Amino acid sequence: MLRSSWQASLEEPPASESSLRFRFQDLNRGKRALTAAIIVLVVVFVGSIGVALYHRRTFHEWPGANLPDRLYHCHRVYGQGESVEAKKAPRLAFYYSFSPWLAAHHKIYTEPADRFTNDLSEECPMVLWARDGTTYVEYALEGGP
Repeated sequence: MLRSSWQASLEEPPASESSLRFRFQDLNRGKRALTAAIIVLVVVFVGSIGVALYHRRTFHEWPGANLPDRLYHCHRVYGQGESVEAKKAPRLAFYYSFSPWLAAHHKIYTEPADRFTNDLSEECPMVLWARDGTTYVEYALEGGP
Protein backbone atom coordinates (compact mmCIF):
# COMPACT_ATOMS: atom_id res chain seq x y z
CA MET A 1 0.00 0.00 0.00
CA LEU A 2 1.31 3.38 -0.91
CA ARG A 3 1.66 6.02 1.75
CA SER A 4 1.55 9.68 1.30
CA SER A 5 4.58 11.76 2.10
CA TRP A 6 3.05 13.26 5.24
CA GLN A 7 2.32 9.80 6.67
CA ALA A 8 5.88 8.75 6.00
CA SER A 9 7.20 11.85 7.76
CA LEU A 10 5.25 10.96 10.95
CA GLU A 11 6.83 7.56 11.23
CA GLU A 12 10.05 7.26 13.13
CA PRO A 13 13.05 6.02 11.26
CA PRO A 14 13.98 2.44 11.96
CA ALA A 15 15.73 2.23 15.31
CA SER A 16 19.17 0.80 15.53
CA GLU A 17 20.36 -1.18 18.52
CA SER A 18 22.55 1.66 19.80
CA SER A 19 19.74 4.25 19.66
CA LEU A 20 17.44 1.88 21.58
CA ARG A 21 20.14 1.40 24.22
CA PHE A 22 20.45 5.21 24.66
CA ARG A 23 16.66 5.60 24.96
CA PHE A 24 16.55 2.83 27.58
CA GLN A 25 19.43 4.44 29.53
CA ASP A 26 17.67 7.83 29.45
CA LEU A 27 14.50 6.20 30.76
CA ASN A 28 16.40 4.46 33.57
CA ARG A 29 18.26 7.67 34.45
CA GLY A 30 14.92 9.51 34.81
CA LYS A 31 13.48 6.75 36.99
CA ARG A 32 16.57 6.74 39.19
CA ALA A 33 16.46 10.52 39.61
CA LEU A 34 12.76 10.40 40.52
CA THR A 35 13.37 7.56 42.99
CA ALA A 36 16.29 9.43 44.58
CA ALA A 37 14.21 12.60 44.90
CA ILE A 38 11.35 10.70 46.56
CA ILE A 39 13.76 9.01 48.99
CA VAL A 40 15.33 12.36 49.92
CA LEU A 41 11.89 13.91 50.52
CA VAL A 42 10.80 10.99 52.71
CA VAL A 43 14.03 11.14 54.75
CA VAL A 44 13.67 14.92 55.25
CA PHE A 45 10.00 14.54 56.24
CA VAL A 46 10.66 11.70 58.71
CA GLY A 47 13.68 13.57 60.11
CA SER A 48 11.61 16.72 60.63
CA ILE A 49 8.96 14.74 62.49
CA GLY A 50 11.66 13.13 64.63
CA VAL A 51 13.20 16.49 65.53
CA ALA A 52 9.78 17.95 66.38
CA LEU A 53 8.90 15.00 68.63
CA TYR A 54 12.30 15.14 70.35
CA HIS A 55 11.85 18.89 70.96
CA ARG A 56 8.35 18.33 72.35
CA ARG A 57 9.53 15.55 74.67
CA THR A 58 12.59 17.44 75.89
CA PHE A 59 11.24 21.00 76.27
CA HIS A 60 7.47 20.32 76.58
CA GLU A 61 6.62 22.65 73.74
CA TRP A 62 6.29 22.23 70.00
CA PRO A 63 8.99 23.88 67.89
CA GLY A 64 8.15 27.54 67.47
CA ALA A 65 5.61 27.56 70.31
CA ASN A 66 5.50 30.46 72.69
CA LEU A 67 5.75 28.88 76.17
CA PRO A 68 6.03 25.28 77.40
CA ASP A 69 3.23 23.62 79.34
CA ARG A 70 5.60 22.79 82.23
CA LEU A 71 9.11 23.50 83.46
CA TYR A 72 11.58 21.24 85.23
CA HIS A 73 13.78 23.03 87.70
CA CYS A 74 15.39 22.19 91.01
CA HIS A 75 14.49 18.49 90.56
CA ARG A 76 10.79 19.44 90.59
CA VAL A 77 7.98 19.95 88.07
CA TYR A 78 6.28 23.33 87.69
CA GLY A 79 2.94 23.35 85.83
CA GLN A 80 1.68 26.27 83.78
CA GLY A 81 -0.95 28.40 85.49
CA GLU A 82 -2.64 31.72 84.89
CA SER A 83 -1.37 34.79 83.08
CA VAL A 84 -0.99 37.99 85.07
CA GLU A 85 -0.50 41.45 83.63
CA ALA A 86 2.95 42.87 84.35
CA LYS A 87 1.41 45.70 86.39
CA LYS A 88 -0.41 43.24 88.69
CA ALA A 89 2.43 40.73 89.05
CA PRO A 90 4.25 40.48 92.38
CA ARG A 91 7.74 41.91 92.72
CA LEU A 92 9.91 39.58 90.65
CA ALA A 93 13.64 39.08 90.19
CA PHE A 94 15.42 37.40 87.27
CA TYR A 95 16.21 33.77 88.12
CA TYR A 96 17.50 31.98 84.99
CA SER A 97 17.11 31.73 81.21
CA PHE A 98 15.41 28.80 79.46
CA SER A 99 16.71 28.32 75.92
CA PRO A 100 15.20 25.55 73.75
CA TRP A 101 16.78 25.34 70.29
CA LEU A 102 13.70 25.64 68.10
CA ALA A 103 11.63 28.11 70.10
CA ALA A 104 11.85 31.51 71.69
CA HIS A 105 14.23 31.88 74.61
CA HIS A 106 12.42 32.47 77.88
CA LYS A 107 13.55 34.46 80.88
CA ILE A 108 12.30 32.98 84.12
CA TYR A 109 11.60 35.16 87.17
CA THR A 110 10.74 34.36 90.76
CA GLU A 111 9.70 36.06 93.97
CA PRO A 112 12.87 36.40 96.06
CA ALA A 113 11.21 35.57 99.42
CA ASP A 114 9.10 32.62 98.22
CA ARG A 115 11.52 29.67 98.65
CA PHE A 116 11.70 26.18 100.08
CA THR A 117 14.58 23.73 100.59
CA ASN A 118 14.35 20.52 98.58
CA ASP A 119 15.69 17.05 99.48
CA LEU A 120 19.15 17.99 98.18
CA SER A 121 19.35 21.08 100.43
CA GLU A 122 18.89 23.44 97.47
CA GLU A 123 16.81 26.57 97.86
CA CYS A 124 14.05 26.43 95.25
CA PRO A 125 11.19 28.79 94.40
CA MET A 126 7.56 27.81 95.00
CA VAL A 127 6.47 29.63 91.82
CA LEU A 128 8.30 30.46 88.61
CA TRP A 129 7.16 33.25 86.29
CA ALA A 130 7.86 33.43 82.54
CA ARG A 131 7.56 36.73 80.68
CA ASP A 132 5.20 36.60 77.71
CA GLY A 133 4.96 40.02 76.07
CA THR A 134 3.16 42.30 78.53
CA THR A 135 2.16 39.48 80.88
CA TYR A 136 3.80 36.94 83.16
CA VAL A 137 2.75 33.30 83.07
CA GLU A 138 2.79 31.54 86.41
CA TYR A 139 4.36 28.09 86.81
CA ALA A 140 3.39 26.63 90.18
CA LEU A 141 5.13 23.76 91.89
CA GLU A 142 3.27 20.49 91.30
CA GLY A 143 3.01 18.02 94.16
CA GLY A 144 4.19 20.33 96.92
CA PRO A 145 7.66 20.98 98.31
